[in-house]
Formats: sequence, structure tokens, C-alpha cells
Amino acid sequence: MPPRATDIELHALLERVVQAIQDLGWNTVTLVLRDEATRTTYPAAVATQDAALKSTLLGAPPVSFRADIWRQEQFRISRSYFVDHRLHGGAHLYADELGRGVYQIDLGPREPDEWQSDDFLIVPLESDGQELGWLSVDDPSDRQRPTVAKVRALEIFADQAAFTIQQARRHQQVREQAARQSILNEIAHTISQHLDITDLLTAVSQQLQHLFIFQRASITVRDGQRSRPRLLAVDDQRGQPSENPTALENIAFTQLILGNQPNRLVGDLSQETELEEEAALVSDGVRAYVCLPLRVWGQVLGALSLSSSTPKAFNTTDFDFLIQIADHIAGAVWNALLYDLEQQRRHLADALARLSQIVNSTLDLDEVFELALEQLQRVITYDTASIMLVEGDRLRITACRGFDNPETLIGSIFRPEENNISHQVMRAREARVEPDVQLLPEWGHQRDDIEGAHTIHAWIGTPLVVHGQSIGILTLDKHVPDFYSEEDGEAATAFAAQIAIAIQNARLYESEHRKQQINAGLAQLAQIVNSTLELDEVLELALEQLGQVVSYDTSSIMLTEGPNLVLAACRGFSHPAHVLGSVITPDEANFGYGVLLAQKTRVVADVQQTPDWQHSRDNIPDIRAIRSWIGAPLIVRGQSIGVLTIDKHEPDFYTEEDGETAAAFAAQLATAIHNARLYQAIEEQRDRLTAILTDTTDAVIVLDDSGKIWLLTPATERHFRVQRDEVLGQPIGILNLPELTQALTHVQETHTPKMLEIPGPEKTAFHASIAPVHQVGWVIVMQDISPLKELDRLRTEWVAAVSHDLKNPIQVVQLGAALLEMDGPLNAAQLDRVQMIQRSAAQLSELVTNVLDLARLEAGPSLRLMALDPADVIQAAVSEMEHLATEKRHQLKVELPEILPSLMGDAVLLKRVLANLLSNAIKYTPEGGQITLRAGLVDHTLQIEVVDNGQGIPPEALPHLFDRFYRVPGTKGDGTGLGLSIVKSIIEKHNGSIQAASTPGQGSTFTLCLPIS
Repeated sequence: MPPRATDIELHALLERVVQAIQDLGWNTVTLVLRDEATRTTYPAAVATQDAALKSTLLGAPPVSFRADIWRQEQFRISRSYFVDHRLHGGAHLYADELGRGVYQIDLGPREPDEWQSDDFLIVPLESDGQELGWLSVDDPSDRQRPTVAKVRALEIFADQAAFTIQQARRHQQVREQAARQSILNEIAHTISQHLDITDLLTAVSQQLQHLFIFQRASITVRDGQRSRPRLLAVDDQRGQPSENPTALENIAFTQLILGNQPNRLVGDLSQETELEEEAALVSDGVRAYVCLPLRVWGQVLGALSLSSSTPKAFNTTDFDFLIQIADHIAGAVWNALLYDLEQQRRHLADALARLSQIVNSTLDLDEVFELALEQLQRVITYDTASIMLVEGDRLRITACRGFDNPETLIGSIFRPEENNISHQVMRAREARVEPDVQLLPEWGHQRDDIEGAHTIHAWIGTPLVVHGQSIGILTLDKHVPDFYSEEDGEAATAFAAQIAIAIQNARLYESEHRKQQINAGLAQLAQIVNSTLELDEVLELALEQLGQVVSYDTSSIMLTEGPNLVLAACRGFSHPAHVLGSVITPDEANFGYGVLLAQKTRVVADVQQTPDWQHSRDNIPDIRAIRSWIGAPLIVRGQSIGVLTIDKHEPDFYTEEDGETAAAFAAQLATAIHNARLYQAIEEQRDRLTAILTDTTDAVIVLDDSGKIWLLTPATERHFRVQRDEVLGQPIGILNLPELTQALTHVQETHTPKMLEIPGPEKTAFHASIAPVHQVGWVIVMQDISPLKELDRLRTEWVAAVSHDLKNPIQVVQLGAALLEMDGPLNAAQLDRVQMIQRSAAQLSELVTNVLDLARLEAGPSLRLMALDPADVIQAAVSEMEHLATEKRHQLKVELPEILPSLMGDAVLLKRVLANLLSNAIKYTPEGGQITLRAGLVDHTLQIEVVDNGQGIPPEALPHLFDRFYRVPGTKGDGTGLGLSIVKSIIEKHNGSIQAASTPGQGSTFTLCLPIS
């Protein structure tokens, strides 16, 4: 074993021991020691005159224990062993045990009883029951075989030597432990003063050089989460420091850090090599090495490695000490890594702060992208980087850095059906670190149009998330595999969060700015299109204004005409005449017609790639060139009136926001079109109404809410001898029609229409209708009925004359029939004929009387109005009809309150009304019936009811009861059909009303309403 720094004094002591034994008469003395750590023996000291022999023995390599060969009873002398060549061939034993086979001692010819060249004597070195080695003596000066006394003398020396060796070793151990403790203390002190691992390792190496012979020391850790070593620090005495791990560090990483072995020590690489990396160490001149784990809280943080060009530079007895050293270094490495991590975090925090300050210094989106990628490169190394933003279900590259041709990359689209890795990151909303994307099936290998598709290996993708929604993705690329760690992914995620916020802020600003532009454009559009109500001008101005907010190459407006769409306006076309007036029918597979039916804006990225794009007009170059397309429906009150289309000659140009802008313009435009159409319709209706009012012969007057004349027709001017300019804005009284003024006052108070007859100038008469009109006022329509009145007067006079002329003949007939009956007795047949004549004459006389009465009433004779008590009129009528009720055994009841207010009326005519109603009730109620006449005050009106429980009146007959000469079908008994007509005329002459209600089989009720005085 090579001398170590702590073995020098022991070696000198052993040399003195073998020299002392040589003085006892032995020419060659060898002291062999045991190494318990390696279970080997080695010559520690030799005394001989032969220098070559001494060099050979001391240079012999250690050998394994083989004491069992010579430790036999047949060789024992006292406690020692003499190997006699006569009992056993000793030469080979000696060679195996001490390596003497390489040098044979030639003692020359000897007597048979003398010491021979193949003899040797071994004296064990024992102390405190522990065998330390042995003494091997050879070639005694007297050439005699050893005697017991001679052997015991050697044993005394051996015991003294063993004791001395033991004491020296113990002393040496104490000194060595003290030295190691001192070194430990120095190392602990050094660790407390250094945070730089390289400086720390250099200081530790200098201390360890006092105990071990080595040329290289290194500290290896895991490179983040990646499966590769990171050379944290190295101290190379040969002046060959390397930033990259060598075979020594690779062994430490694979065996200790990844393999979790407790340690690894190889004492002599020339004797044993198990690993491939050890061959590289041998090539580098390394003969021994040791690797120790750096553990913190039970986990392997890294490894401490020492390598030496000297075999057996380290042994297992050094493990405890070296492990203590490793534990101290582990703590320092841990602190240094924490410090480094903290520095990295501070650096990252500073970078994030700078990023926040930089990107927030501008609201221009492109500038935000450029500044963000520039700042990111100061924290995370990359070859290329890009920012992709979400557009619908697609991802578009909007910014990049590091690429050779960025202009070809920006704008590239990744569609969801590609199942691209970027889409996966966006949907998962989690960062992804890939060591080599070229090994992933979801990497876009088919996208040869994308720069870097085949050169990018290490990759980080982190989503840009705002309010839980992915708005895009940030990607970092390296052209070498396994470059990025999870820590890099975390740093990229932190950057992505800042970038996402900056993008969102810029987008909000851009969106707000765009909204302002849109609002300004809409306001301008409203101002422009509302400046005219001519439809063609509205359409042209709208398309011109639209181009100020949404960029387009061509645009058109299609309006509905029946079931079809007709292109009514366009802009940007080379030959507008080719497209204007184009008709799209429902059976055509047209995008515009689809938008019209769906009433939903549609944005198409590339119409040429869409199967349902209508190619029938591809003969027009402008249409054939369309790629991006927006269609927005024109909707008014839920009805589609047309479609606004916007076109671009490049694909993927329009976004959903452009669609929203187009929809807003379409809504404004639809209103303008609707207004223009309404204006046209109103103009047409006004023209028609003007023609009607101008040509009508009726007088029409329209009053406003205040009762002032707002409109009157030319007929009004003619009938009432007035001038339009004189009466407009004046009250109705200016026409000097008091009856009309009184009726208007009634309508204004009751808000119910009213019809009446009023006298006009120069004995004219008008039928006037007054009705309220919502949000206008009142309308009065007056028809000149003077000719009709004249005809009616002539008719009445003719009827009266005829009726008067018929009176005399009827009376003659009646008198003749009476005289026939008085002339003499008549037989039964003659009597029947005479009675038939009398009945017919009486019926004809009644008819003529009623016709005369009705004619007098319609002719308008003055009523004999006087204040009268309604009870007196009722009693008079009841008294007149009571005998008829008695004849049919009817119960006639009168129900009157104690007091009835007086009224102004004609007592004779009112009694006739009640008598007529009682007569009808008595006539059409079966015998034994009940007839009730009741009166009372209801809402300042005298209400009189005649109620019977007779046969009733069918519902279909009720509307005609008061018509002249009307009789209910199936009615039996005499009657002219004029009685109820006369009743109604009398009541209306009193400004009253009459109504009839009946239920067949249960009876009828006639109700009179008369105003009280």
C-alpha cells in the first residue's frame, strides 16, 4: 500500500524494529501487516543486505489472507511457525504469501541439517488478542534451524513490536482524528463564509489535500427536473476545469442521484471496471475515485466526487469522515441553491416588474408583443418564440421573434381539427414543457409551411389566461432537445400571465377605441342617411360610410322584393352595372339568402373553401376574387328586409368583432331604409288622401286636441261659405252652427262618437258625424242631406195625402158593412162575410192611422212639452189597457217608487208609447201570464221597464224589432208592424232611447230611458 501522509512516522518505527531483529542473527527480516479494511496483507518493512530483494518485497502488491496454508500444527514452534522444506514444499507458499516468487534467495549449497533456501520462519504479531501481521525471518547467520529458545526470543521481540505498532497506530488514529476534526472545523468555518459553491469547493479541496491524494473534486446536482447532471462546481488540480460534466460526474449522477446508491468507491480502476464511464476515467489517467451523496432531509440533493491518479487513494475506512464532509457540503449546497433560487426568483420578479412597466407603457398591441418577447429573452433563453391569439376556434400567430422570415409566419392559422399541441395547451389552460416535440404525434409535422416545424426540439407552451378564459398561447423554442426544465415552464407561466394582462388591456383599449370609432361612424351614418329620405341616396351614403369603419374591397346591399332578393346598391365593383339589379331566388344556394332567413350575421373566413358558396356568378371577376365575407341581415321589427354584404379578396381577414360592427351598421341601415320606404309610402298615401279630400263632396273638418280647426276640405268651404285661411286655428263656433257646437261639447265630455242632423245655411240640412281621433283630436264629417230631406218631405206629404184620401172610402166600407147587418137577418154565411169585411176595414183603418201618425212624427211637428209626473202617465196607460189584461186573465203589476222626478214631455205621446208596449205584452203573453211595469231613477235618467213572461222573441229578430212593417216570423194575431217604429220615433223625439231584451220561452223586457227635467 502506498504511504499516506499520516503513515510516515509508523513506517520509520517499523524500519527500526526489523533492523533490531536483524541484529539477533537473521540476514533477512520482513514485517508484514494486515489491512482489515481490504482484507489483504502487505510488506511494511524489510531489513536485508540485498537492496534488490528489499525493493522487490516492498513493491509487492497486497494479497489476500492465506495464513491457513502455513498456520498448521506440524509447523508450530511455540507460538510461531517454521516451514521446513523437508515437510512441505515451502517455496511456492512463500511466493504466494509474500510475493517472493519474483525473487529467489540463493543461499548456496548447505548441509542437509542446515537452513535451506526453501525454509522460512513466521512469528505472529499479536496485541490485545488482535493479530496485526507477522515477522518473517530468513537466512540465519549460524545457518542452523531455529530452536525453541531462539524462536521465543523472536516472539519477545514480536510482542514488543506488536505493542509498539498498536500504540503507534492508536496514536496515529488519535492524531488523524484530531487532524480530521480540525479539517471538519475548518470546512465548517469555510462553509459559513462562502455562498459561492466554486469558492467553497476550492477551500474544501485544500483542506482534504492534507489527508488524501486526489487531483479533481466536483459537486454534481440534478439540472432542475431534467434527467441530466449539472456540474455545480469543480476544483481540478491539473488545471483542466470543465463547464460540462465528465465521466466522473455522470457516474455520480446515474449511480447516486438517479440510482439512489448510498455511495460508490473504486480503489483501483486498473484492477476493476464495472461501468462504461469508468473506461473513460482510466483513459483520463484516473485510478481511484469516490462518490458520496449530498443528502438534505433524507433526499439526495447531489453528489461530491473525488478522483485520483493514485491507486488506493481512498478506502472504506475513510467513508465516515468523507460522509461528514459531504453532509457539511450538502447543507452549503442546499443554502447556495436556495440562494440561487431566490436570486432567480428576484431576477424573475424584477423582470416581471420591468415587463409590467414596459408593456403597460403602451396600449399598442403590436408594440406590447414586441416588448414582451424582448424582455422574456432576458430571463429564459430561447431560439425562437411566438404569441398566438384565439380567433373563434382558431389560433393565429400574431407576433414572433428569432425566426428568419417572421413576415411569412405572422398570420398563420392553426385550426382545431389539426389537434395541434398549441390547441391542447390552450384548452387545458396549463403550461406544457416538452423535451423534444419532434417525438410527439401532435406536433405539426405536416405544417411544412411553418418555419421551425422540423428544427424545434425543446418547447414550452403556456396559455395566456384572463378571467379563466384562454385568449392565446406563448411558445418558447430551442433547437436542441431536453433544454427546458419545469422551472423554466413556471417562469414562462409567470411571464404569460403578465403578457395576458397587457394584451387584455391593449385589447380593451383597442376595443374601446374601436367602439368609439364605430359609434362615431354610426352617428355619422345616422346623420348622413337621415339627411335624405331618398332610398337610393341612403344606400349609397351608407356604403360609403361603412368603409370608414370596416375595410372591404367590395360591398353590396340586397333588398327583398316579394320572395326574392334584389341587389339594390354596391360599391367597389369594377362594373357595378353587371351586378346591380341581380335577383336571387329562394331556390338558389346563396349565402345572402341564408343570412336573410336565419336573421343572423355570418362571418366566413374563406368562401372559396366553403362548399355552399354559390359560384353561378363566377364570370364576374370581382365576385370570383371574394375570399373573406360578412353577411349581416337588415331587420326591422323582427322582419328581414334585406342583407348587407362585405367582401375581402384575402382569406381569414374578418373577425367576429368585424361581424358585430357590420351587424350594428346593418341595424342602423335597416332603420334608415325602413324610414325611406315609410316616407315613400307616406308620400304616396298623402297624395291619395289629398286627392280624396280635395274631390270629396262631404264637408270634413279635423280639430286638434284644443278644439281648434286644423284641417277642412274644399267642400266645407263651399257648403258653409268660409275661407280656409280665415277659419284655420279657430274654434268650431266660427262656422255659426250652434247645434254642431253643442254636439261637439257633448262628444268632448263623453269621448263617445255622436251622429245628428243639423240645419245649415239657406235651409240646408246636414247629417253630421263627430268622433274622437287618438293623438289628433276630433273629426267631423257632414253630408249634405238637403235633397234627401226634400224627397222625404214630399214622400211624407204624399203618404199623408194618400192616407187621408183612403180614410173616406174605408169609412164608407165600414158603414156599408154595418148597414148590411141592420138591413135584415143574415144567414150564417152572409154574416161571416160581413164580419170579414168589417175586420179587414178596421185593420186597414188602423194601418192608415199609423202611417199618418208616423208621417206626422217624421215630419217633425212640435211636441206639446210640459212638466209632467211620470206616475200620472203610467197610471193613464195602465187604466187604458187594464180591461184587455183582465179579458186574458193576466196579472198586471205596477212597481213605482214613492217619488218620481218630473220630466218634460208630451203626455199623450208618452201614454201612447206605454199603451203600445202594454198592448203587445198582453197580446203575446199566453192567458194567465204576468206583466210588470216598473219605473225608477238610474244615473239621472228615468228608466221604465215593461216585463212579461210570454213566448219571448228569437235572438235573430231583436235587431229588426223597431224597423217599419217588421213582424217577428211566426207571430199570430193582427198587427201592422208599425207600432214599435212609432214608439221609437216618439222616444227619440224626447231625446231618449229604447232597448229590447228577450229570452225565448221566458219573456221579454222593453226598457225606456228618458232624460229628466
